[in-house]
Amino acid sequence: MVFLVLLIIPSAYGEIEFQSLNGVNRIRGPLSPLPKIQVSSSSARGGGCGTGPTRDLKLQFDEKPSDWLEGMQSLLSKKNGKNSPRMFPCEVSAHPKGERGYEIVLSYSAKNSPKDFLQTLVFKTSDRLVIDHWMARFGAKKRASNNKATLAQNGKNQPLLTPGNSPLKMSGTLLDVFEDNTEWDKVLGTKVVAFDLNSPELDRFRWPQPDAELGISTEPVERRKLALPYLDFPSLDQSLEFEEKQLSLKNSFTVEDLDKKHRNLNQTDEKQFEALMQGMNFLLLLSRNNDWLKAQKALEILEKSQLRALLPTENPRWWALKGLIFIKLSFRTEQKEFRDQGLEIWRTGMRNLAGRGGPQTEFIEFMMVESVRYLLRDQVTYAAAAILAWAQAFSWSQEVEERFGYLTGEIYFQLGLYSDAFASFEKFYQMRSDKPLSASLDRRLVPASAFRLGDIMFRQNKFVEARSEYTRALTQLSTMSKFAFEGGWFPEEVAKFPHVFFNRSESSLRLGFEQQALKDLRAFVFVAPNHPQIGLVLFRIGEILQNLNAPEEMVMNAWRECVFRVPET
Repeated sequence: MVFLVLLIIPSAYGEIEFQSLNGVNRIRGPLSPLPKIQVSSSSARGGGCGTGPTRDLKLQFDEKPSDWLEGMQSLLSKKNGKNSPRMFPCEVSAHPKGERGYEIVLSYSAKNSPKDFLQTLVFKTSDRLVIDHWMARFGAKKRASNNKATLAQNGKNQPLLTPGNSPLKMSGTLLDVFEDNTEWDKVLGTKVVAFDLNSPELDRFRWPQPDAELGISTEPVERRKLALPYLDFPSLDQSLEFEEKQLSLKNSFTVEDLDKKHRNLNQTDEKQFEALMQGMNFLLLLSRNNDWLKAQKALEILEKSQLRALLPTENPRWWALKGLIFIKLSFRTEQKEFRDQGLEIWRTGMRNLAGRGGPQTEFIEFMMVESVRYLLRDQVTYAAAAILAWAQAFSWSQEVEERFGYLTGEIYFQLGLYSDAFASFEKFYQMRSDKPLSASLDRRLVPASAFRLGDIMFRQNKFVEARSEYTRALTQLSTMSKFAFEGGWFPEEVAKFPHVFFNRSESSLRLGFEQQALKDLRAFVFVAPNHPQIGLVLFRIGEILQNLNAPEEMVMNAWRECVFRVPET
């Protein structure tokens, strides 16, 4: 029997990588052999975990996983207690299981938090298996609502998360998240902050000062200029926002919209048919008038009436309308429960009807792209990733395929999978770089992917590479037209992504190129004078001017404008 005890640190050795940030632990390992992932609870483990209870993450293999074991050994040999993550396993063990099987167990102490359990999400990138896991709390229930509509969903209520319905079993792949009700219900409440080990939160006040170590000044101390480091600012991120896709509410429902088994109604059912059409078209009328509260009430009555068996459960347009009513109502009432319910309705419609083809596919695509848009806007990144993973099994229109190709890289970026994000955006850009932007269904996607390559490098503190990628995008991007500024020519698309100028400026500044940094900041002010972060840009201009020994009046004017523009800061 092989038994290992190791302290894992946020670095990569060999094939295994372990990272920890924002309460999420991440393991990245090879795709072969693929383990089965389970979580369990033990009352008293002993060993490195002492006598208290633990929550265990189990990686189960059909045969001895040499790469995984070697990676674990490398982590053990490189361990460094000072750099260990705050949430780290108190013990990691590896041992045979059965005749040929093998099991690696990561144990987390639950001594001080006995109500916590491990939650996991597992997914594949192009070349790695990613296992994200974090501690969640037993019995975390949704707030009850007095509105019965928030509890009604497809004729039944959804179970709450309690110890009685085994939350410890809620683990699996992103596809599981999409297919399983309990998993989906849990992940809808999970916002995912970018997994960034170089975050300013962790390295807030470090700043490279290459000139500080170049030599010893012979000038008397009292005459030397006080060399204060620049304030350290994080990169500006600008996610691409997609416009709301409109659902057609013009055409009335007819008998052709009913399920095939209900279309041939006999004379005795004529009154039921007439009442059903009136009810469904009344919902359309209320939706056209943006009366979402009355629409939701009318839907509730219709689904509880004797007509509920005739409702078109095989019609994507019906599912799209139902979900839209609840999502629009969530904005009107500011109740998140309605949004989650609408997304669940859309998910059910997509799961049941995808792949059938025909003209109704447009309504499935509507539910899909709008679900992803809402989830990314609310930073529920895992759920958005689940839909994209599921959608890969089907064919979609060119517009949707192009959008999802871009969003695959964006999902990786938001999850902190930077190497995968870079590969995805680079592939997306290269496939379209030799085509005019007019050939793209969404002209923003090509420049957005090119600029994201620089963002990925900046996020990892790779400033030389970030500056190079931003420069390549600004000089080589296929563009409809360009504008001139201070002797340089820039693609007009940068006006939609002015953060590129700030981030390239920050990269230049960290490399000691202050003049180039100042020029990029001036370009930012030129293309986006009313940007929400214009105050930050003006402050940095004043800071650089001061460091370059510019006349005091110029420094004060930059800071005066900063104070005038954003006095609340």
